[in-house]
Amino acid sequence: MKRAMTVKALLEWAYAVERVSVSGGSGLFEAERRAAGVRVPGRSMTGALADQAALGARVSGGGGLSCCHEDAELVDRVVHRWLDGDERALVVSHAKMRSEPDWMPAARHRLEPRRRFKRARSNDWVPEVVTEIDGRPGRVPAHCPIVERDSPETVARARAIYTQWRAALFVLHEALSGEGINLTGHTLIALFPHHAPWVHRPL
Repeated sequence: MKRAMTVKALLEWAYAVERVSVSGGSGLFEAERRAAGVRVPGRSMTGALADQAALGARVSGGGGLSCCHEDAELVDRVVHRWLDGDERALVVSHAKMRSEPDWMPAARHRLEPRRRFKRARSNDWVPEVVTEIDGRPGRVPAHCPIVERDSPETVARARAIYTQWRAALFVLHEALSGEGINLTGHTLIALFPHHAPWVHRPL
């Protein structure tokens, strides 16, 4: 019986559990890489044995070679075909960590004094004071530099990344649900992270 999963859970299973892209593959089979013009390095004896094992051949001697589930390999190929480099890196990195982009829910725009920590690896701090001598005796003006925290631009950038990540999940859900895509052990649920959680936050 197939396991029902959201596309986010399926990606996390493929990359964090099956570890489909840990080997650094391009997400294409060797023949597909050659057809796409991607350089295919020479195969070592270990690589040749791995290919034989992937084809189902029984390799005498040595231990068994583990291979990823075919659904994980299919997911990886779809990710590489449907997402560009930045989107792919964003989706894959969060799938491996089983996380989602930080949209800064606790953001609070403010100005704070620049901190000077009392000791290394300590949370104890005091405001950093800068003194300047302008050459006149007895005149030592001092000021405390101010830094901006959670600026509107920083928050907007973080939330744009979250929006890009969620849009990529939707694209992958549609691609994996399309004709010609046959997940053998999983079926997708059309359920996605909230499109703008900062707009409708629970009280």
